[in-house]
This record gives sequence, C-alpha cells and structure tokens, in this order.
Amino acid sequence: MEAPDTRRLRFVLFTMVLALAWNVVSAIGKLGWESAAAITAIVLVLDLWFIWRYRDRVLLHWLLFGIVAGWLELVADWWMVASTGTLVYPGPEPRIWASPAYMPFAWATVLAQVGVIALWMRQHLPLVAATVLTALISASYIPLYESLARWANWWHYVDTPMLLNAPFYIIAGEFLTALPLAPMVPALAQGRLRWTLGLAVAEGIWMVPAFMIGYRLFGACTGALIQCCR
Repeated sequence: MEAPDTRRLRFVLFTMVLALAWNVVSAIGKLGWESAAAITAIVLVLDLWFIWRYRDRVLLHWLLFGIVAGWLELVADWWMVASTGTLVYPGPEPRIWASPAYMPFAWATVLAQVGVIALWMRQHLPLVAATVLTALISASYIPLYESLARWANWWHYVDTPMLLNAPFYIIAGEFLTALPLAPMVPALAQGRLRWTLGLAVAEGIWMVPAFMIGYRLFGACTGALIQCCR
C-alpha cells in the first residue's frame, strides 16, 4: 500500500502538471480570465476530492492555510495594482477589490501545493536546506508562469524590469513568500485548526512586505537598490 505522504506528493505533482498544461493551452488560445478561473476551480475540486477520498487532514490543513492567506494576499495585489502601477488585469471580469474574483482560491491551491512540497523537504533535508530549496522551487517557475499568464490575457506587468515576462521583484517576492513554509510544517502537521489559521494569517500578512521588499530591491528602473534595467 502506498504511504500517505508519497500518495499526497504524487497527487500534488499531478495537479501542478495539469495546471501547467492548462496554462499552455490557455496561452496558445489567448483564452482570457475564464480559463484562469476554470483551472483554479478544477484544482480546488480535485484537492477536495482527494481530501475526502483519503481523509487527508494534512492536505486539508494546507488548503485551509492557503485559503486564508490567499484572501489576505489581496492587499499585496492591490498594492501592486494601485500603488506601483506595475500589475495590470486587462478587460472587465468579476473582481474582489483590485483582483480577479478567483485569485484568493488560486493562491489557496498554489500554497497547498508548495506546502506539501515543503513537507517532503522537511522529511528529507535539514531545516535550512528545506527552507531555502522550497523557496527556490516556488520562485523558479515564476518566469514561465507569468509569461503564460500574459499570453493567456490573464494579467501582465509594465514599467518594471523583467526576466521574460516576470518582474524581478515578483520572483524575489515569491521566494520570500515561500520562505516561512518549511518552518511551519511541524505546526501544521499537528492538525490543530487554531495553529493552521494563525499561521495562515501570519503568512498572508507577510506576503505584503515580501513583495514590497522585492520591489524595493528590483522593482523600479529609478530608485531600486539593484538596477536591472537595460
């Protein structure tokens, strides 16, 4: 019989590959926000099915963690849209504040995926290595993901230095956002709701300064501490 941790990791990797394939199709067809909402719903339903089918409390708590943090991330999204002017959501679509209505749930599925990877890292690596490697993995696919999002007409960035279509400050912000996940693994593994919700609030709050730090380092062609503009 397959071990629960192995089964969970295989499932999460499957949802990541599924989402990537969907994003590629969306980019080729320029399908717009509806396709982003659809894949978010599909992965969320798959997560809930897996949790129900296998009574997987670990994935349940990571998904709850992601939902709470995802709603708080709307503050960071608003800051990128309204304050920096670098993030653009084209065209009319259902919104929550400055963000697409699906965005908190998209963050929920992504944080659950990265959280399960962080759990595997903690089981096989020392804390520091697990922490850094989880953050590097989280940041490493951002250039591809952001490029697909632009080509799919989900969102894009302007007036900031980029790698492909991903701002350097977004890559840095994603790295910083993922840094706390591996250290949080033991607390979430306890399966206590108050710990899950408390850490989710802390993560959601941390996401705002994480992207602000990234922007201060790399975000503007004038004033950034590290100049990446050509």
